[in-house]
Amino acid sequence: MLVTAMASSTSAFAAPAGAASDRIDLFVPYGGWGAFQNRPGVTIESGQSFELTVSGQVRDPEQTTTALRGTVFDGTGFEVGSFDSRVPVTRVPGRATGVFYADRNGNGVLDGGEPLAGAELTLRYVTGTRNYTATSDAEGKFTFDLPAGDYTLGGDVVDGWLVRWQTVRIAPDLLVRGAPPLNGALTASLAFTQDSYQPGDLAHLTVTLANSGSTPLTGIVAACNRIGDGYMLNGTGPGWGALEWNRGVTIAAGETRTFDVSETVPQASFDRGKVVAACDFGYSEVDIENHAEARAEAAVPGAEAVVEGTIGVVDDRGEMTRGPAGTEVVLVSDRHCPVTGRRTSDENGHFLFEGVAPGPLTGCTS
Repeated sequence: MLVTAMASSTSAFAAPAGAASDRIDLFVPYGGWGAFQNRPGVTIESGQSFELTVSGQVRDPEQTTTALRGTVFDGTGFEVGSFDSRVPVTRVPGRATGVFYADRNGNGVLDGGEPLAGAELTLRYVTGTRNYTATSDAEGKFTFDLPAGDYTLGGDVVDGWLVRWQTVRIAPDLLVRGAPPLNGALTASLAFTQDSYQPGDLAHLTVTLANSGSTPLTGIVAACNRIGDGYMLNGTGPGWGALEWNRGVTIAAGETRTFDVSETVPQASFDRGKVVAACDFGYSEVDIENHAEARAEAAVPGAEAVVEGTIGVVDDRGEMTRGPAGTEVVLVSDRHCPVTGRRTSDENGHFLFEGVAPGPLTGCTS
């Protein structure tokens, strides 16, 4: 779609229809609005126009119309216009067929006797909530009749078998593997190869995976930083090799394997005084609660922080009063036990620590 804006000399940015918009709105990925995405926007001289080609995906593969809508603001945040363009959508029929099998011997391939009957599989449209289901027949075969597009498959436990999360294109002859449960057989550990780093360094870690079970574990991947903290490694990128989410490694029965992985130390680690790798290992995005977990951290020294506060006393009415003078405040770090520093509060109950290394701290008074 082509968006054209014309205005007197001004800076402009757009606010596209958001998550609460109608389901017919086109899904435009982040960054797809180019210079219109955020402030400062673009400058449109008097009498001139600005054109932007926007591409995206429909939110529902069954819809017959899609819309590109939004509001244009000037540099002060004042609304200067809006747009609402609608076009018809042609539904292209597709058919996905394949076989679902239970990988009983864990070798990652379809063997005789492994096709599974009566298993319900679900395809989910990638940019919406539309789902399609199909049930495998006596030979493990399934058929989906649905519009062409991108869909996700898996992240489910199907009749006790683990189907990894994956994105699939509608095509014939899909082979869907049900992996055996981990059942506690997989254990993991992580270790940085250095004690300390600086932001921007390439940190190497040793990942150790062990399989205590009697069946090979095929397709094991890493998932890291599920909480999204900026000082943690994400477990993605070429440095993670076959442990990346869309690949997978095999740990044979009774085997212990080590992997050297690497990732750039994030800038946010400087303010925390450490870089952390917190990962779980298993089949991609399925049965996560039973994944093997591991954690490691290394120091990122150099930053200094200030810890400042006032000691107060709560009276009988629940109100805070001025704190007592001469109270000793002790600052304790959980990394460098026992004491980081000591200060004595002034006549207003105020205390100040300077030059403190970032990290978790505990304060107490005496």
